[in-house]
Amino acid sequence: MNRSLLESVGRLKTRGILTDAQASFFGRTARGELVSVRIELQIALWAGVTLVAAGAGVLVKDNLAHLGPVTIGAGIALTAALCLWYVARVAPAFSWGPVASPTLAFDYVLLLGALLIGTDLAYLETRFKLLGPNWPWHLFLLSLIQLAFAFRYDSRAVLSLSLASFAAWRGVALSISGGALFGRNEVAVRLNALAVGALFLAAGVLLDRAGRKAHFEPAFGNLGLLLLLGSAVAGAYGGDGHLDMIWFSTLVVISAATITLAYRARRSDYFAQGVIAAYLGFLRLAAEFHLEVGLFYLVSAGSFGVLILILWAHRRFKEEA
Repeated sequence: MNRSLLESVGRLKTRGILTDAQASFFGRTARGELVSVRIELQIALWAGVTLVAAGAGVLVKDNLAHLGPVTIGAGIALTAALCLWYVARVAPAFSWGPVASPTLAFDYVLLLGALLIGTDLAYLETRFKLLGPNWPWHLFLLSLIQLAFAFRYDSRAVLSLSLASFAAWRGVALSISGGALFGRNEVAVRLNALAVGALFLAAGVLLDRAGRKAHFEPAFGNLGLLLLLGSAVAGAYGGDGHLDMIWFSTLVVISAATITLAYRARRSDYFAQGVIAAYLGFLRLAAEFHLEVGLFYLVSAGSFGVLILILWAHRRFKEEA
């Protein structure tokens, strides 16, 4: 029981600020008689969507000989269409600002429909070889479809799926089709990650400054930073046991810029990514100078220091918000 809250409800009711119905509701909440299960329901819905999407793959694998490719493909497409029909029927009007979900299940049904479209495209390509060696373009097409759904129905979950599909398209395209953009090797993959990360960051900044789906900026920005910093860290560590100074310098510049800009903007999520990337770069430099004797103590103390710094920044930014 929250006695202070209960007393506040009583005072507000006495002053006439709260009606009897409102006071009764808040009073039950203060006494612990009402407990929210929204998070539990969201977890259950997320698990259900994941299981249904995974079950579609198992269905394809186990019943291909009995049902035939056309029946399976049509069945998955029909299920996806039913999900999207429900979403289109109950969805609010489009807005460039945040739009509240009309029901608790709305976002998850939309996510399921988007996942089933991806499953159906993957199955049809595997079975009928529609694009042959150029099959990674399916990932690009899927990312565009998911992006359209994300903007129309204001879904950050589907937006994250779209961005992941786009990044996967570039990575898979390099590995399978020879890398038409930069060439086929590890450096090309890292350069692609840098380019895609910069693209996502730029898109997030443009949306924020234009005031069009500005609340999507964190999804673009966090994944963009993850790609930028991740590719720089991978390049600094390399694969031949020697420190690559070009990539290490790239990591220093990107992580320093991220920490500085995130601190000025009071963005704890970006700040944490920059600090962690800088710390990983510092450990790589320590290993290059053969500090293995004290490396264990360096990692232990450094990890603790990084955690304290991130928590301090998060608390301070939250207080100043």
